[in-house]
Amino acid sequence: MSTFGRYFRGLTAYDLLGYLIPGLILLAGLYGFSHVTVQDIGIVGVGVSLVSAFVLGGFIQRHASIATGERETFDLTIRSSTELSTQDESDDDTATDTDNSSDSCLRRLANCSYVWPLFDPIFGWAGSPEGQELDDAVLTGRIRQHLLDAHKIPTDFEDFQVLYHLMISRVDSNSAPNRAVRIQALRNFYRGIWIASWWFGVLIFFSTLLVFFFEGTGVSRCAVLIGSSDICWTYNTPNVHQLWMEAWQLLVPAVFVVFLASQSYESQAEDFVEYLFTDYAVAIESEEREIPTEFHHRVSHERTEFGDDSDDVERDDAERDG
Repeated sequence: MSTFGRYFRGLTAYDLLGYLIPGLILLAGLYGFSHVTVQDIGIVGVGVSLVSAFVLGGFIQRHASIATGERETFDLTIRSSTELSTQDESDDDTATDTDNSSDSCLRRLANCSYVWPLFDPIFGWAGSPEGQELDDAVLTGRIRQHLLDAHKIPTDFEDFQVLYHLMISRVDSNSAPNRAVRIQALRNFYRGIWIASWWFGVLIFFSTLLVFFFEGTGVSRCAVLIGSSDICWTYNTPNVHQLWMEAWQLLVPAVFVVFLASQSYESQAEDFVEYLFTDYAVAIESEEREIPTEFHHRVSHERTEFGDDSDDVERDDAERDG
């Protein structure tokens, strides 16, 4: 029991908010789509369901990462702290124009601000990169230089994702204020709720279609496989419609949650990068203040002890001379 409890003590708010709760939403949709009732689950089934929800949460976050597309707030902010030559700027402009000229229908659909919370889970990977650079280029320039100096990275290093991961590791493990870590947990929570609610709505939608087309027909389909027995599918009313025949009405709150959670995610995503730079600056400033102070106290203490020993030696010499 102690080992079991130790595993759960290791879970953080990041795990609970980002994985377990979205996984429970998706699991509820799967139970509603299938024919499993709560009475059939049992105590063991509850434990299995919790583990399954946590695993499903991992898949949800993976899907959410693809659906949100490429985020460039961090890269643009770091890049703004470096001086680009005129030739580089002209090359960037040319590349952007070429990319815009080849926009596909999927890209235009993914960038539509009115429907993107509903279509991004399918077409979000094709959307244009999102994000904008932060205003304080001086602060970001100092942080970039500190990262390069502290980790002995070449000045022309441009893999900004490595710098991004280094900053997160420093902020997450430092005793300085970690507001960025808390905002990151909220960002993943809203992102997971968005995708989990989207999947929940999809399952309710398809279960409603099954009820509309096959309810009361007793449909059964079988497929004959070579070298094995037949595989048959018999229509049964989905569990959610057995409990409430008008379960299609759940689509309305599901769509509402999808839009609300997606907008909350967008807000937290920008705040996270902003507080990541701020908390990192606080962390390195705290370290720079603490290290010289500790060194000063240690050196002063050693000098005091050495001074006391010297006084004792001089005192003994004076007594012998006397």
